[in-house]
Amino acid sequence: IFKNENGFQLHKRVMNESLKFLKKNLKKILTNKYVLKKQKGNGSYFGKLDISNKINWKSKIIDIHNLIRVYSEPYSSCQSKLLNRTIFINKTVIMKKNNNNFYQPGQITKITSNKDIIVNCTDGLLKIIEYSIHPKLNKYQEKIILKEGNRLE
Repeated sequence: IFKNENGFQLHKRVMNESLKFLKKNLKKILTNKYVLKKQKGNGSYFGKLDISNKINWKSKIIDIHNLIRVYSEPYSSCQSKLLNRTIFINKTVIMKKNNNNFYQPGQITKITSNKDIIVNCTDGLLKIIEYSIHPKLNKYQEKIILKEGNRLE
């Protein structure tokens, strides 16, 4: 899995690679001439995926970031509550891997000029760069809801 690849991009890449493999080897497979290769290392099975896509801001920053990558669009985006609104999060960037004790986990530390949201996590700062808020905000509501100190839950 590539560092910034999301779940949908990974799915597309695996489908394309599978198609290439089948095109190259279909004749050998159908005639039982394809030779299986033993994989290196031990195999693993992840198990059933927890379909809860609500963010626990007390989790490790890397776990939050990866959860968002798994559930990004076109799948059902990760979500959190921001006051009386729901925020659907599709892309984040880990900014710092240390704790800012001044803010609680999930608390907004800054809104950038292009409206990225920087959130404090247990072990660092996470920048939310692709998101949508529902119901939509007008300019007045935006000033109240998207501000430093408000907390995502």
